[in-house]
Amino acid sequence: MQQKNMGAGPVPAQVQLEAVIAELGAGRVILRALVALIRSGPPQTMAASDLSPHLRRDIGLNPQEARRHPRDYL
Repeated sequence: MQQKNMGAGPVPAQVQLEAVIAELGAGRVILRALVALIRSGPPQTMAASDLSPHLRRDIGLNPQEARRHPRDYL
């Protein structure tokens, strides 16, 4: 699919969807959307404790000490 309005600003999602349906057909678009919906599963979340110290600092959390490797406990 080629973009027809180069430099004219953002294209509304409805116009983009209509262009994809016109190019590929409604059946293929619906089938691919359903497959993507089924495959996506539940959203994956990440605990704040799993973030690196610099990411924790970037979002306003206190940096934690680095985790110790399990081998260090032996």
